[in-house]
Amino acid sequence: MNQIGLWQCTIAQLRVLSNHLLLFTQEKKFKKTPAEYIRDNLLVTTSGNFSTQSLLCTAGTLGVDNILFSVDWPDELNTVAVDFLTHLPLTPNDIENIAHRNAERVLKLKR
Repeated sequence: MNQIGLWQCTIAQLRVLSNHLLLFTQEKKFKKTPAEYIRDNLLVTTSGNFSTQSLLCTAGTLGVDNILFSVDWPDELNTVAVDFLTHLPLTPNDIENIAHRNAERVLKLKR
């Protein structure tokens, strides 16, 4: 399975898992839904997968704030990664979040 297929499969599995666990968490009176726990605790990077379709699917499932820009150098070219990032059909704010703000937040970096 290629990386694009792997991403799509993984995102689909997260949705199924969330739906299956929803009844369980409601019975146990969890404070959040499974999808909320996943979004609060899972981060992904762009490294190794410069597919617009996969990134948009991931953004729709996890949220843009859970995506970090990354390049698998030397196996991938930085110029290809930056071109991918700058041409995403997202708002400039979302692109800035993926490019650096999310990492700054997660890693508690000061600007």
